[in-house]
Amino acid sequence: MFCLIKKYSDEFKNALVSGKINPDELIKMDTPSREKYLSQFVGDFNAKNVNSLFESKLLLKNQQKGIISWANSVAGLNQSSKQDIIDTVTKLDRAFNPKEGDTILNGIIEKRLGVSVTTDEAKTITELSNAAKELFNPSKNIREQSREYWTVRQKLNEYIRSKTPSSISPTFIKQVGHVSEDVVGAQRAFKTAFDLSAPLRQGRAYLGTKEWNNAFARMFKYAKSPTALADLEVDMLAHKYSQEALKNKHTLGLTMLGVKPNQQEEAFIGKLVSKIPALKGSERAYVGFLNDLRFNRFVNQIESIEKSGRSILGNDKALKDLAEVIAASTGRGNLGKLESAAPALAQAIFSPRWIASRFEMLTNPIFKSGPARKEAATSLARLAGTSAAIIGAYKMAGGEVEIDPRSSNFGKIKVNSSWMDVTGGMAPYISLIARGLTLETKSATTGKLYKLNTGKFGSRTYFDTATDFITNRASPVSSIVRDLFRGESFDGKEVKLEFSKDFAEYLGDQLFIPLFASDVIDAFEESSGNLLESAILSGGSLFGAGVTTFK
Repeated sequence: MFCLIKKYSDEFKNALVSGKINPDELIKMDTPSREKYLSQFVGDFNAKNVNSLFESKLLLKNQQKGIISWANSVAGLNQSSKQDIIDTVTKLDRAFNPKEGDTILNGIIEKRLGVSVTTDEAKTITELSNAAKELFNPSKNIREQSREYWTVRQKLNEYIRSKTPSSISPTFIKQVGHVSEDVVGAQRAFKTAFDLSAPLRQGRAYLGTKEWNNAFARMFKYAKSPTALADLEVDMLAHKYSQEALKNKHTLGLTMLGVKPNQQEEAFIGKLVSKIPALKGSERAYVGFLNDLRFNRFVNQIESIEKSGRSILGNDKALKDLAEVIAASTGRGNLGKLESAAPALAQAIFSPRWIASRFEMLTNPIFKSGPARKEAATSLARLAGTSAAIIGAYKMAGGEVEIDPRSSNFGKIKVNSSWMDVTGGMAPYISLIARGLTLETKSATTGKLYKLNTGKFGSRTYFDTATDFITNRASPVSSIVRDLFRGESFDGKEVKLEFSKDFAEYLGDQLFIPLFASDVIDAFEESSGNLLESAILSGGSLFGAGVTTFK
């Protein structure tokens, strides 16, 4: 048992009382410096033992407690990583000064999480965190905090998202997968970019609502400025029902608040997209419009239900069901057990969530209950009603329309040689179901009816129809593979794997020419340069009404 003789004990006490020994300064020192400092009060012989007691009794236990507390509370640590950190810290047999502590702590973080945090990054996070703490009013609940507080929180969230990797300590296979996702995502973004398709495609079911009108008006601000998108996030965070929305953010499709690929919009998956200047404005418009529409529809419905006296606050299932319906109605379907594989699916299929959302939209009025069922029925009825009104008005004006659901032109209006889908992309799914129920299909070019499953040699089956439905929704890269196996493209042109001008032009068209540009060029050529017809088709394609031109 170590103890000091009276001489050194008295000198040590007096130094503490007088302030000559400053515990704060002792903590900042490394072991040799601390021993040298203590030796002037307790002698060289005793300094080592006094320092050991200081480190074991004061520093080590507090440091262990602090790091274990951090490991238990920090977001992003799974149970295995958390236990590894705790085991490492409890085995420490000596204390460390702040500089050594930073090195040890950073080593633990980098080893367990695969993430290194620079001094500047840590400083920025600390400064933003402290600013948020200063603005937080403890006398008010989270719903009542000031907009200034939420503005700082948004900046902190955005900074952390920008520094968060898509995967922690990825294996080589996962690294290759991430690169593939980024490249394919950027290529797909080129195909879908340079238009404002979300309003009349994903947002079509809410056309005419106050949420759609407001989101559409603000979409152009989102395209122009990143600040407008940041303001939208602050609005979401500061809303009185923000906690309900944030709890269901992935279900609802608040993709602005997610960092993983399966939390992003399908048209802009991957971190590479945000680094391409030409795509930034289009991405902001697309993401901003959909997040604006989904969030405000969700919170406005909660408020409407509250005013009717039938509150769903605190009812997790009802809130989740409502979020699922709104997400599906705005083009973001639930992939179920395949949810984590969404980025991989998107490499094979152009928009797997979109496909899922169309079927969910048709079935939600049947399988959902309560406010979610009402919302599902209302959105489907609004989509059907506005589509019927547009088709009816166009037919009364003398235009040609297709109302037979067995035809691939169902739900479209004809402008010269082009057909424009006014159903928000719902028509193909209704046609697929109608063909299955009637076992008949109608030619889009001749208008003739054909029986399916006749058993005759060479006749088509419903399986053929369903297979075509799936393969025609292949991603651009997958569609090239499909066409090479078939030996021809969608429009009947021969496709061969060879070094030729024709094949190079085919690849360029498949991979890099935006869909909007293809629609405009085809429509202009087939209208023989008719500017009015081209303007109608171009405007529809620009805002998401699909255009098909038969050459």
